[in-house]
Amino acid sequence: MSYSISIAADTVTPTLKAMIAQLSPQRFSAAVGPACMKLMQQNYRRQAPTKSGGKSTGFWADAARSTTWIPDGAGVILTTTKIGVRQQYYGGTIYPVNRKFLTVPIDPDAHGKTAADFPDAFLIITRKGAFICEHVNQFTPTGKQKKNAGPVLKFLFKLVASVDQAANPGVLPTDEEFYSVIFRAVDAALPK
Repeated sequence: MSYSISIAADTVTPTLKAMIAQLSPQRFSAAVGPACMKLMQQNYRRQAPTKSGGKSTGFWADAARSTTWIPDGAGVILTTTKIGVRQQYYGGTIYPVNRKFLTVPIDPDAHGKTAADFPDAFLIITRKGAFICEHVNQFTPTGKQKKNAGPVLKFLFKLVASVDQAANPGVLPTDEEFYSVIFRAVDAALPK
């Protein structure tokens, strides 16, 4: 699924509208399309890589790479085809697909992975819920296994029926950022 936004010349300030009137639709889109696409790509790359502190999965870099633009009459259409960007922007409830539960990472080592990535993992059910865990050995700061220290449980994932994700309007640049980029692109494209 892709997410698209449209930028049209008829939704801008009178000053910018007068500047745009001096350009053909083709010249306008050729100036504004790449500039707005670059703004969106930079905004994606500025997003926090993870909330859990784990290693980045490259989600936002993928979103930036999947962003394109095309001319559309008196404007341009920007499209991002990275699955999940629309969910990040609008938020909402996420349900499992072809499974009974979602596995929510609760350990940084589990971020960006699935339970299948941990072949020795197993299910534990407690009063606080169901978890995917694994045994890990305890080590001293020098890297030696602690004496008389057997394996301990490492909680990797919590199993949940659904997750409510908050909307994040910061996924996209603000209208003011778009207008600023459009103004500079149009100004640069005007005959001097």
